Amino acid sequence: MAWTAQRIIRELERPRADRRPLMRRIQAEVSTGVLCSALMLTENKHTRLLVTTIVARRCDPAAIDTLLGVSDDSDDAVRQEVAYAIGKIFGYVADPPPEHERGRVLSHLLTWWKTETYSGARSMLAQTLALIGDRSAYPVLVAAASDDDPSVRRQAMWLLARLDSRSVQQPRVRSDCCDHGRNGRSGDN
Repeated sequence: MAWTAQRIIRELERPRADRRPLMRRIQAEVSTGVLCSALMLTENKHTRLLVTTIVARRCDPAAIDTLLGVSDDSDDAVRQEVAYAIGKIFGYVADPPPEHERGRVLSHLLTWWKTETYSGARSMLAQTLALIGDRSAYPVLVAAASDDDPSVRRQAMWLLARLDSRSVQQPRVRSDCCDHGRNGRSGDN
């Protein structure tokens, strides 16, 4: 039976003791386009989180528009995972999206930063801004170092130290973390 968005939703929402084998199977067998369709179709916040986790593991630039489209999700954990997924697409692949895409995404993220209230998503947004590696994000990270939330402050200070120690224009590239979901995330179950 072929994987469709509806099948993904149905399978992820079926009660099971452990969803990790299913998620690995979906990640290996389903195209990014079908995953993005499932993300847009499901109304269940836990299913949105699970699908976003799978999309994050793929690091596929084809998911950018869908991820930007759900960056205002009503669920805090989904928004945090969306920021994580976008960061991986720009910072953990050997061939990140082209410069014009980076500028478009950066503009969206900077706007998102101004309205995001959940500290987990703000912390992940700070990391994503640093991974994109554009100097225009530097003032946001400096401001984040004074954020009310200590986790956001710590993340921002760590990122600023890393950015100061290397060129801001080139994010660190790790091609080994996006291929088979070796980086576990909270959405695994």
